[in-house]
Amino acid sequence: CGGDIGIYLLVKKCVILLLHLENGCFQNAPYLDTHGEIRKLWLTHGVPIHVARKIEQTFDLGGWPTM
Repeated sequence: CGGDIGIYLLVKKCVILLLHLENGCFQNAPYLDTHGEIRKLWLTHGVPIHVARKIEQTFDLGGWPTM
């Protein structure tokens, strides 16, 4: 229902996968999210900005296939 935005829990890797259009980033698992940051991020429509900032911070030669 989020259209071009998605939030997924990758259980085996114990991380959250945030997606916006063709981009995405990883975030710590929800049990480490004690202050509700992921919920606030979703409710304030901040996922696209968060994904863009994470991509700018990291330079990964592997890309999505290394996931």
